[in-house]
Amino acid sequence: MNRDSVEELKRKREASSVSDTSMNEAKKNEKSDKQKKKKAKQKQNDNKCGRNESETEDDIDVALEMKRLNKKLEKLGESINVLNKKLENSIMKGDGSVRTEIRELFTEMKDDLLKSVTHKIDVIESHLFENDQAVEKLKTEIKTLKEELNIQKDINNTITLEMKHIDLNRKKYENESEQYSRANNI
Repeated sequence: MNRDSVEELKRKREASSVSDTSMNEAKKNEKSDKQKKKKAKQKQNDNKCGRNESETEDDIDVALEMKRLNKKLEKLGESINVLNKKLENSIMKGDGSVRTEIRELFTEMKDDLLKSVTHKIDVIESHLFENDQAVEKLKTEIKTLKEELNIQKDINNTITLEMKHIDLNRKKYENESEQYSRANNI
């Protein structure tokens, strides 16, 4: 082999080894980047799982409640269908049973309504009666207070008259004593 060819081989080997090392480093960097991304995703998923656990429990509760409601609705639908069939049969026969049932239903409704209205009327009447009693009591109290006031006014009038009479007597005695003292001094 030639020297030139040997040197070329060496250069190629060096170049390939340099490129291999740079490729290895790039692969390592890619792997570390991928691992970092995976860790970040795991953290996000862990955070989401913490939130989702309560959300999933709520979702489960809602789903169970929806199932219960659907079952009840199905039962209700079945009973409505049964009622529709009974109504169709009774209307087709024309026996008047529907009319009597409706009348009975309305009489029951009227009775219930009448009971509630009479109860309300009784309550209102009892309140009115209590208010009337309170008014009568206050009226009698006002009368007694007026009588006491009149008596007190009469007492005050007699006292003022007595005071005037006493004052007149005092003035009379003062005048007489002044006249007597003047008559004795002269």
